Amino acid sequence: MATACGGKQGQQKQDEQPKYYYWVYQQGEHKDAEILFVRMNDVFKGEYIDFDFPKNRVAIMGTIDSEGNVNGVSGVTSDDMILGLLKGKIIGDKFQAVWLPSPRMSDTQRFREMEMTKKEVSGEMKTDLDNIVFQAKTPHTEIAYGYSLGEQQRKHIHVGKGLKNGEVEFFLHLVESGINDIDITIHGFAPQNNNSFRYNEKGYEFEVTVYNGFITVKTISGDLDGVKADGVYPAPEMMVIGDEV
Repeated sequence: MATACGGKQGQQKQDEQPKYYYWVYQQGEHKDAEILFVRMNDVFKGEYIDFDFPKNRVAIMGTIDSEGNVNGVSGVTSDDMILGLLKGKIIGDKFQAVWLPSPRMSDTQRFREMEMTKKEVSGEMKTDLDNIVFQAKTPHTEIAYGYSLGEQQRKHIHVGKGLKNGEVEFFLHLVESGINDIDITIHGFAPQNNNSFRYNEKGYEFEVTVYNGFITVKTISGDLDGVKADGVYPAPEMMVIGDEV
C-alpha cells in the first residue's frame, strides 16, 4: 500500500469541436448492433445498443488515442458492477470493436468481435448527443467513481476539495487479483487546473480529469511497482440509458 502527498500543475486541455460517430454491425449473430457516441479531444461518451442487453442499450464512455485505439467501459450499476469493457480500433470508416462482458454477465452475454461500419449521424442523433456535457463544473465528486469487475479487479477514485483554495484532495484505490495480488491506495493533494490535476507518486506521474459522469486517469511517466492507474472511472448508477436494471 502506498500513501503520499504532493503534485504539480496539470496542463490545460484545448477543446476541439465535437465529433459524432455512428457505427452499425451489419452481419453475423449480432447484426444491427449499434454504437453511437460524441467525441471531444481524446474522450467519448454515448451508448451501445444491442438486443442482448437489459433495456437494449447501455451507457458507454472512454478514450480514443491518436492511432484510433478505443478503450471504454459501460456505465456502473447501483451495486458497483459494469456490464463490460469496450475495446477496439477505428480505421477509416470501420471500427474493429471488441466487447468483453464482465463476469456477472457471462451467463447471458458472450465475447464479441464486430467489424462495424460508419454511418451518417442524423440531426436527431446529434441533438441527443449534444445533451451530453463533458466538462464538470468542478473536479470534485461527492462519492467515489469507478467500478468492480467481479472479484478480480476494483478501480475507484474520489476527488474532493483540498485544504487550500485551488487545491484538490483525492483517494485512488486499485485492486487486482491474480499471480501478483495488488492493493494500492494513493492519497494526495494537488493544484487544480480547471477540471484536471497532475500528481507524482514516487516517480509515477499521472493526470486525472473529471468529466460529467466519468473520470479519466492517464499516465504521464513511470509506474508504481509495475502498476498504472490508466482508464475510465464511471460515475455510479449510470449503466442503463433509461430505467435501471
